[in-house]
Amino acid sequence: MKLDSGTALSSQVSLILNTNSGSPVVNLNYAGASKIGLLSLDGGATSAAGGTWGPIGSGAQHTTSHLTGTGLLNLGACSQTNRIVGITNSGNRTFTLTMQGTFGAQYYLVTHTNPAQPIATWQILPGSTNQVSDPSGVWSLTVSNPAPASFYRVRAISVCP
Repeated sequence: MKLDSGTALSSQVSLILNTNSGSPVVNLNYAGASKIGLLSLDGGATSAAGGTWGPIGSGAQHTTSHLTGTGLLNLGACSQTNRIVGITNSGNRTFTLTMQGTFGAQYYLVTHTNPAQPIATWQILPGSTNQVSDPSGVWSLTVSNPAPASFYRVRAISVCP
């Protein structure tokens, strides 16, 4: 496959190469970087790590022989939705939060003991960063809620313009 423009693919596209049954190659025949939502090099079984991808020797953060040319791919889907859609009490002041996001986008939880505070003052919950791998966009995280009670919100790392 050959891409002659950095805008040939949508920023939400999933580029899935089935390297398990051959050696597919994508020629990134353009200058600069193209933003895409997801890259898989194993037929969709797993998602490639976020960041910049390019051919070997390109200087990209991640490289693969399945890409050629002068262009780069910048992975990081933007979030079209990000909200908590369910809370399950697991006992002992732990809860499982279920969130709705966008497939391929990255999120984290923020927490505060006073929900009236501006969102800019909420703290990122360590270990809560997640790239949604479920095509439905649903993901979950179990949190501990010691006294004083904490409140949680989900934030997208990259929000769609």
